[in-house]
Amino acid sequence: PCSPSSSWRRYSFIPQDRRQTSKPFANNDVTFETVPEEADLTYTIHEADSNTDVTTATGSFNSGGFDNHSGSGYYAMGGTNDYVQWTVNVQEARTYPISVRYSLGDKSLGGNRPLKLNVNGNFEVESYDMIFTDSSSYWRYSDIVNVPLDAGDNTIRLTVFEQDGGVNVDHLRVGKPPAIVIKLNGWP
Repeated sequence: PCSPSSSWRRYSFIPQDRRQTSKPFANNDVTFETVPEEADLTYTIHEADSNTDVTTATGSFNSGGFDNHSGSGYYAMGGTNDYVQWTVNVQEARTYPISVRYSLGDKSLGGNRPLKLNVNGNFEVESYDMIFTDSSSYWRYSDIVNVPLDAGDNTIRLTVFEQDGGVNVDHLRVGKPPAIVIKLNGWP
């Protein structure tokens, strides 16, 4: 991670950003390099676009409104006890890192809409934080949680509790992408 005084601490780039830089970075060359020790890491994306992707309760599927979601839409979680549940198939029984891509544009309730995370009815995180993302159109990943998955089908469920409303859920990521080193050549 960047040092606390770094200009980069709050921002991250993707390869498409290299030609979108602005002052004071307009004449700099940005490169992206995979961390060699993580080059073999893989992940899968499990969308929350429709009821063919996930099982849900009271929320709604949306295909427009908040841009930059992946797939064809997202699931807007509803009130208390609403949930979104994926069936995830893995080849090998072991612990997998997971995270959820979501947006939350509401600062009420302290800017956090924690959800209950349940895996196969056995593993549970009572309060999985979903922190305010500055806007409903700004998506981010939740903290990574390591969960035990069995070979074959597994159920991963997020449930709204103790508040009337959840977050917008874009997808579930199982696994971890390789870390990227961002190099800015010509930095003053």
